[in-house]
Amino acid sequence: MKNSNSQQIQAHFYQIHFDILPEITYLNDQFLLDSAIADIGQFPTEVEIKFIQIEEGLDFCQIRFWVFSTSADVIKSFGIWFQAHFRQPEVVERLEELVHSSLDNNQEQEVILSDWSRILVQPPEVEKAITSAQKSTN
Repeated sequence: MKNSNSQQIQAHFYQIHFDILPEITYLNDQFLLDSAIADIGQFPTEVEIKFIQIEEGLDFCQIRFWVFSTSADVIKSFGIWFQAHFRQPEVVERLEELVHSSLDNNQEQEVILSDWSRILVQPPEVEKAITSAQKSTN
């Protein structure tokens, strides 16, 4: 798929996964989403980040989002930065506290940042995300 500048748009899907022990009682996902948008807004600006969402299960939550760029080198550099960013103890601490504060009755709960990764998706799903991103900017 091409954008108006005839450059190939690249799109990758990422997630930040937190284990919540023993289990989630109530997650204020709107508060977490708003906080995640603010935090992710500080990510490198060479890429465009869209469609941030919160997924939750019985004992986990995930922050998921799409990253877009017209440069293969830029999107690859973002992936390298993303992997390194979450190895910093202060980043892990801040995000775990953010999720912890989004939980109701959180005194007995532990939040552990357990994974941050790019999710491999099928080409039709990537094309759909690119099309949606283009429509949202027009």
